[in-house]
Amino acid sequence: MEFYPVHFLWHIATATLFLMSLYTIIIGIRTKLKTFYWYFIYSFFLLIYIQLQSFYFEISSEVQVSKTLYVVFHWFVQVIYNCAYSFFFIYLLDVKTHLPKFARFLKNSIIGLFSFSVLMAIISIFLNDDQLFVQFFHYGFTPIISILGVAVLIKLWQIPGSLKVFFFIGGLSYMSFALVALILSKINTYNADDLNTFVPMVFFYIGVIIEQICFGFALGYFTDQINQKYRKTITQNLNLKSKHNKELKEKLNKQSNRLKQLSLEAEEKKVALVKSEYESKLNESRLSSLQSKMNPHFIFNALNSIKAFLIENDKRKAVNYMNRFSKLVRKILESSRVDHTTLEEELEILKLYVDIENTRFNNEIDFAIQNSASQKALKIDLPPLILQPFIENAIWHGLATSEKSKKLCVKISETQNYVKVEIDDNGIGRQQSFASKKENRLKKKSMGMRMTQERLNVYNDRFDKNYSFEITDKIHPETGTLVSVYFTLDKLNS
Repeated sequence: MEFYPVHFLWHIATATLFLMSLYTIIIGIRTKLKTFYWYFIYSFFLLIYIQLQSFYFEISSEVQVSKTLYVVFHWFVQVIYNCAYSFFFIYLLDVKTHLPKFARFLKNSIIGLFSFSVLMAIISIFLNDDQLFVQFFHYGFTPIISILGVAVLIKLWQIPGSLKVFFFIGGLSYMSFALVALILSKINTYNADDLNTFVPMVFFYIGVIIEQICFGFALGYFTDQINQKYRKTITQNLNLKSKHNKELKEKLNKQSNRLKQLSLEAEEKKVALVKSEYESKLNESRLSSLQSKMNPHFIFNALNSIKAFLIENDKRKAVNYMNRFSKLVRKILESSRVDHTTLEEELEILKLYVDIENTRFNNEIDFAIQNSASQKALKIDLPPLILQPFIENAIWHGLATSEKSKKLCVKISETQNYVKVEIDDNGIGRQQSFASKKENRLKKKSMGMRMTQERLNVYNDRFDKNYSFEITDKIHPETGTLVSVYFTLDKLNS
């Protein structure tokens, strides 16, 4: 039996495409990733084209309508797998992320080219003229898709990672051999009626086989990257979940013991409702404290106030307090996600914070913000929540135990070189606070100031600033503490 290279390569290409299409559709169904769906469409219709190629030369010309439908379908299958090839490129190499403009251009071009191809196929069938679509494919579709293919091979080198190498080798091999096959098919030295000796198909099948091998490696590499990413994400989520569950469980156990005491004086339904709401707010507050670095004592004290309102059945106060508290937490969470904020936004957070704390002092604190700086100065960048620790110290280490009228004032002024923020309280002062607090409280306060100084140092180094603060103890004529924070304006004005 005579050996025909075309026949031999046809079997290899057919088997390769069948296995790749079966593999990708199974993986696509399991992962829901569009990369595998588009490659399945590409390989499946390329497989159909190769199968149709075996019968293309045997179609009878006696029944013209049937021949027209067959010929148009035969060439239109090539339109489908070439267009699917482009979308496979977009999703495999994540072109939308790395080259968004080129991804939009390529997507719109392919959609437009495919739509026009559909229109030409319909016209050819309606006119019963199969050569109309064949001519369009040769002199319209093929040049355009070839130009887009070359653009793809050029642009993919701007995409990071090793995955592009597999795609480049496979795509270039297929395009080169397919182009050679197309050129040879136009030369009349070959017997186009005998597929076994039709040499151009030898080059086409070689290109298909090389491409499938390269794309097989590319999909394997792509799948391995996805698996690594999933495993890493799952491990991180499990560790984070385990850590959070442990911390929340400890806090919930402590608070559950307190709630059990309340259940003796309230109805079972009412206590269950309070506990459910309290546990929910505890979970939210724990997450907030982790993300925004708020003082946990402030969060739990605020929740205790909410709990007290609920137990007293004072829903109006509870809702009002909860609204202000949630607004503050939301703002702090937003601030914790960015590198810097503005002085104007920082002052809004301070107002909310003092308002909430003042509620627990029965509004005994006379709080005011005095601003003599320009609107431009209020837009200066500063580290998020850099002023909150000073306000907290003023309230809890200065005003909390003071028996006289409590006053807290934030003054903003501006010079040519800096914006100055002063936090002035008439509390008992640091010396008396040191004497009245236990050692662990003093360590926590000192640590808070050290952390604030370290944050300023890091911010200064990173953004080339010279921010600083100083603390002055007021003794005469009144006691208290004055904190002066300086935000330089040299970079802002330049």
